[in-house]
This record gives sequence, structure tokens and C-alpha cells, in this order.
Amino acid sequence: LPNPSSSIPGDESEHRYFRLFHEQLSYDLCGYFEAPFWTRLIPQECHHEPAIRHATLAISALYKSCACRNGTTRTNDEHMEFALVQHSKAIGSFRNSLSGEQPQVRLALMASLLFGCFESFHGNWESAWQQAYSGLNILGQWRKNKLQGQPSWRIAPIDAELGVALIRLQLQLESYLVMNPMIDIQVTEPEEMRVEEYPPYRFANLSEAFPLAINLASCSVRHSRKAARALNLGSSEVALEEERDALYDSLFQWTRAFRPLFLEAETGQVAGNQDLLGTLLLHTCLMAFEIVLATSLSKNESIFDSYTEAFRRIVFLCRRVFQIEGERRQVDGLKAQFGLGLIMVLYYVATRCRESSIRREAISILREWPSKNGIWDSLQAAQVAEWIMGIEEEAACGEEIPEQARVRMSSLQVTRHKGGIDIECIQGQNDGIWRRRKASLEFQ
Repeated sequence: LPNPSSSIPGDESEHRYFRLFHEQLSYDLCGYFEAPFWTRLIPQECHHEPAIRHATLAISALYKSCACRNGTTRTNDEHMEFALVQHSKAIGSFRNSLSGEQPQVRLALMASLLFGCFESFHGNWESAWQQAYSGLNILGQWRKNKLQGQPSWRIAPIDAELGVALIRLQLQLESYLVMNPMIDIQVTEPEEMRVEEYPPYRFANLSEAFPLAINLASCSVRHSRKAARALNLGSSEVALEEERDALYDSLFQWTRAFRPLFLEAETGQVAGNQDLLGTLLLHTCLMAFEIVLATSLSKNESIFDSYTEAFRRIVFLCRRVFQIEGERRQVDGLKAQFGLGLIMVLYYVATRCRESSIRREAISILREWPSKNGIWDSLQAAQVAEWIMGIEEEAACGEEIPEQARVRMSSLQVTRHKGGIDIECIQGQNDGIWRRRKASLEFQ
């Protein structure tokens, strides 16, 4: 069969970046789950839709730029220059295609996804957020028109994979925002989300469990963001308590339905590394989101001490996932991810767990397996977590970190800029006085 990269229009450079996407990056972006959007839909569209092709090449070149510079992006390298040129071409092509009289809903959704992915990998979470929710609003309107019974000839067909990919992008961005509760959002907030369906008594397979897990995770981080704002403003918590309890019940039911699949993975009864890794990752992430929910309305950092053994288990499973992935993966270096990943989980453990060996192990894993899940960067997450750990241990008396010496995680604000990270938070001291702590870290 002919090489797919040689059959798309373009010069040798464009063929080379498409080959990188087709042979490696598309599979990395799938994570450990089936994702036809990346492996089938996008490569097909690249052959006849210039806008999709340029946007895909831009993402591929941006990934190459990050991989050559340990996860950070710079403006003075050939990969970045190529990415920016292709991104500009993609914008122009999309505008031309979408300016016609006929609505191009499917193309508009792809544009939101690819531009959102590009912006998140580039570190521009505001632009990525706007792209993601623009796509979700378009998809919501399309579904509304369909439910209202409009003639089928007026409703363009939409691939189911597009909706799943948009929700995965949304979850990636919202998990970043929930870990940075003091970020001032200047873009459109999404509509309220609900758990769309309840789990069966037992999931038949990983594919059945995955969509509901994504939905539950999205609802959990949305709730956590609202809870953090309510705590900072002193708002009423009654409605939030009811919402938390309902979500916690849904999460408990999902965990019960998923447990047989997880036990099969634990005992080696899962055929194929991809299903094994997907099962372990889902279980690990939902363990973390369970703690996020349970602690969302607490004003004390010491509440996390009750979850020390859960944190230990999470870190153990994270290392196991990366070890199996390392044995399977044929390419060394930076791994790109999309949607649900373990960077946020490890960062959460490293900043909330105060047991020294566990948080150090979480930071070590973030450094050992460099990866970039859109806006999430494992090496930068390790830097921030290490700084928080350092100032807490500096203020502690002995090995135990008392409540009054801990960083108020609800006050944390992490801002990325060219060349580094600015951190600001509030920390108590042994004298009982709250102090604002600031730092500027250079990318390592």
C-alpha cells in the first residue's frame, strides 16, 4: 500500500510532519482508549480538506517543538515557526470554508477541536477554553435542532467521535482550572452539567465505562470549582452540599459497576496492553476525583490526612501505568496526551498529601515520564509541587506539617508566561499569622 503521508498535497516538510502525526502522535492523543477522531477521521480529512490538513500539521510541528525542548515552547526554532505558519493557513482556510451560505457544522466542530488542542498545547488556556466551549455550544444547538424534529436534510450529519473529543478537551481544561482556583476567567462560562445517565449494575467492557467516567469527572471538577469560589466568597453551601452528595452517589455506583473490570486487570485477565492501561487509568483517575468531591467544601487542609493510604495507592497505580506504557511504547521522549491523563492526578497528590515519601514519589514520577496533556505539563507540574512542598516543610516543626503551616490550596494561583511560572498563594505560619507567598520559577 502507498504511504499515506506521500498521498496528501504538500511539500516534503508537510509530508514529514503528517507522517509524525499519522504514525505516532495520533496514537498518543488517543491515550489508552479507542479514539477514531484522531486515528481515522482526521487523517482522512487531511487528504481533501486544506483547513484540517494545515491545523493537523500545526499540532504535529508544535508537538515536535515541545519534544525538542523538554515540554516548553519557544518562538526561535524551525518546528515552532512551521507550526505558526500552518496555524495561520488553517485559520484562513477555515474562514473561507465557513463563509459560504451553507452551514458547515461538522467543519466548525473540527475547527474548535483542532484550534483548542493547538492553543492548549501552546499554553494559551484562555483561547483553548473559548474554542472548546464554542464547539460545545455548536454541538448543543445541533442536538436541540435534532430533538425539535427539523427535517433531516436541514441537519448535517455529525460524527459521534466529535462530541466525545470535545468533552475530553473540556475535561482537560477544567481540571487545570480547578487546580488553579484563583485564576480570573475572562471567557464564557459553560452551562451547568448533569450526570447524563446512571451506571448499570456492571459494565460489560471498558468502552461502556469510559463515556460515563468522562461525564462524572467533568461534573466533579465543575463542582469543585464552584465550591472553591463559594468558600473564598463565604457563600451559602447548602445547594453545593446536595450537589456533592448526588455526584458522590453516582461515582460510588460507577466504581461498583467498574470493579469487576478492574479486578480482571489486577489479576492479569485483560488481553492487550491498551485495555489494561485504560482500565488502570480510569480506576486511578476516578479514585482521585472521589477525593476531590469528598473534600470540596472543607476549609481545613488537614482533611487530606484522612486519605493518605488512598494517595499511596494512587501513586502506586500511576507508576505501574507508566512502567507498562514504557515497555509498550516504541518511541522515547515527550509523550503527548489528550483528555483524561495522570498529570493532574499526580499533581493533586503532590500538593494535597503531606506524607513526605508519597508526595516525593508523585513528583518523581512526573519528572521520570515527561508528558504533555494539553495545558498540563508534567515537568512544570513537578516544579510547582516541589516549591509548595519546600515552603511547607520549611515552616514545619519536624517531619509533620501542622495545619497552620500548610498552603491554602484554594488560594493558589499559577500563571505561565514566556520562560517561566509565577506562583502566588497564602500560607499560615507557626505564629498564627497568614502570609502571602510568591515565587517566579524558570522552566527547567
